[in-house]
Amino acid sequence: EAEPSVPSTINTDAVNYMLDVRDKFKSSDQPPVLIGALVGPKNDCYKPKIAPNANEAESFHSDQINELAQTDADFLQALTLPSVAEGLGIARAMSATGKDYVISFCVGTDGHVLDGTPLPEAFEMIDNGPQVKSPPTAYYVNCSHPSFLLKRYNAGSSDLDRLKGIQANGSSLDVTSLDDSTCTHADAVDQWVAAMSRLHDEHNVTILGGCCGTSLPHFEALAQILNQ
Repeated sequence: EAEPSVPSTINTDAVNYMLDVRDKFKSSDQPPVLIGALVGPKNDCYKPKIAPNANEAESFHSDQINELAQTDADFLQALTLPSVAEGLGIARAMSATGKDYVISFCVGTDGHVLDGTPLPEAFEMIDNGPQVKSPPTAYYVNCSHPSFLLKRYNAGSSDLDRLKGIQANGSSLDVTSLDDSTCTHADAVDQWVAAMSRLHDEHNVTILGGCCGTSLPHFEALAQILNQ
């Protein structure tokens, strides 16, 4: 018996739009472009104290996740999560779909998830979490500066082996203080690029992108140094 379909909403429309853009500009001489279907945190991404627990998160996010899983997106992704508990609930829902998925945390200046959990512990708690049918394909951090990780995790250690991507802020200020800022903050582009390059070299973080305070000059400079 076929499972009932999930009604289409703006979530499906958004994914289909991105798929159409990819197809329009597809070229045989370019690397493949993957489309991720996105969910965000239930509450404020900078306030882990009001994040849902795992059961609440699974229940809250399931409808959106199940709809996105029926699209042709290449993978599911959850970004800017402030707590491991919410990540665990989302991982349960995403893993139940059978689709590849990525979990991304917001990280503080101490290199920990904003709820205080060190990243390696966060990865293990979700990889081996109860009712998680399969672990995430990868983990990211986002809305965080690469220096937060470089200060906390030593080069060559295995602590960040499961971390494959970062969508980094342009500023090395604490993300919770930036939440109340009245203007955009960004460090010098060359400082940001140097930190991103170190994270790539020292911890094999291969997917490098930008978040708050970054713009085209950041990406042009990063591409230039990585292509040397």
